[in-house]
Amino acid sequence: MKTLFKHTCFLLGLALAASACDSIDYPDRFKETTGVPTVHFIRYADRDIAITQANMEELVCVVGDNLTSVHDIYFNDQAAVLNSSYMTPHTIVVAVPKNMPKEQTDKMYLITRDSSVVAYDFKVLPPAPKISGMSNEWAKAGETVSIYGSYLFPPISVEFPGADPVEVTSGDGDAVSLVVPAGAQPGKIKVYNDSGTAQSVFMYKDYAVRLRRPDRPGQPRLERPQFPGR
Repeated sequence: MKTLFKHTCFLLGLALAASACDSIDYPDRFKETTGVPTVHFIRYADRDIAITQANMEELVCVVGDNLTSVHDIYFNDQAAVLNSSYMTPHTIVVAVPKNMPKEQTDKMYLITRDSSVVAYDFKVLPPAPKISGMSNEWAKAGETVSIYGSYLFPPISVEFPGADPVEVTSGDGDAVSLVVPAGAQPGKIKVYNDSGTAQSVFMYKDYAVRLRRPDRPGQPRLERPQFPGR
């Protein structure tokens, strides 16, 4: 009987303690507000430098007013994951979504519970480009070729050795098409966009490879150099 009484008192004590905790007003506890949020600027999450663009999965801090009224955040058409532990009336720390948008508007959208939307100009950068191949490594100046790879999103510049960069304004991310510029010389091709630079592993007009494979279709047959006395 005494044991049962002790257990009953213990459970009653736990219930009272839980009730007391619920009644405490924690000053830092997240409280959702109403109204429309305002964005002043966006900065890096780990340093006080304002930014207008960020890479995918990068952590950023939105600075403004009434930000606890925000229920959802979208970058372009991709939803970000919100954590109320990182939200205050004046800041929201959030990671840029890792998926490529289907429609790129270069905007961030703050959405409240009553579906009010505040748009803010902000660009999401894809990962740095990568080059995997070329449709014709022996194309002449003036001929159209395709460069294959990943994250080849325009606007992008393609540079052949010895020639001026070619600006490409269309592409699907996996390939870009362009005309080989005048003055293009043998060597590695580079591509540039806002996210970074990539250089091909293969060589444009690689004569060393051509000598090893003289019968490769579509490539000029090269004669082996003649040396005096041989």
